[in-house]
Amino acid sequence: MRVASLLLHDVVPSNRFADSGFPGADANAYKLFISEFEEHLRAIQARTTGKAAIVEDVLCGRTSRKDFLLTFDDGGVSAIDHVHGLLAPLRWVGHFFIATDYVGKPGFLSRSQIAALARLGHVIGAIRARTRL
Repeated sequence: MRVASLLLHDVVPSNRFADSGFPGADANAYKLFISEFEEHLRAIQARTTGKAAIVEDVLCGRTSRKDFLLTFDDGGVSAIDHVHGLLAPLRWVGHFFIATDYVGKPGFLSRSQIAALARLGHVIGAIRARTRL
């Protein structure tokens, strides 16, 4: 079954790009302000009756064509500071891919924050980062 996957990075307060994830103009191009992310979520809700599924359900055929995946790359701290709180009222989950070289560094999730995301029902994946700060 085909399921749409929406790839995101960080969600930050207006003009606070350095709060989460990789710094710099190149990385900032992939960051959404909180208000923009809220607008995206409203647009998704308005256009589908599906839910944010987990990849296990996709692989096991337990999703509908209306379901979708939400993925967040790099492990910026906005995952716990903003993203979870915006997804929770919708009962939507995210897939958070953590750049393991940056765990606990400024702007990135700590081990305990990653564990908290998992306890909250989100899916955690890991990648070894190839970019150095």
